[in-house]
Amino acid sequence: MERKQSRTRAQGALEYLIIIASVLAIAAIVTTLLTDAFGGRRKEALVSECRTAAAECHSRLQINPDAHCAQCEDSCAVLHEEWPDEFPDPVGRCEEGAMEEIGQPIN
Repeated sequence: MERKQSRTRAQGALEYLIIIASVLAIAAIVTTLLTDAFGGRRKEALVSECRTAAAECHSRLQINPDAHCAQCEDSCAVLHEEWPDEFPDPVGRCEEGAMEEIGQPIN
C-alpha cells in the first residue's frame, strides 16, 4: 500500500513539474513576442529623440557656427550601436544639424 502511495506522489510531482515547465515556456514565448513587437517603437522613439537633438543643434549652429552639440552623442549614439546599417552616422549628422538626413543612406 505504501509503495502505491509513493508512486502516486511521484506521478503528481512530475505532473506539477510538467505544468511549471509549460508555463515557463509560454511566458518565454510571450516575452519574446512582446519584446519584438515593441522594438520598432523603441527605434522610432530613438530616431525622434536624435532628430530633436539635431534640430536643437541646427538652431545653435545658426547662431554660432563653431558651437558644439554635446546632446548629439547622448541622443544618437544608440541608433548606430543597435542598427548600424540603417543609421550609418547619426551622431555626425546630428552635429551638422541635418535632422532630415538621420536614417537616410550616406552618399
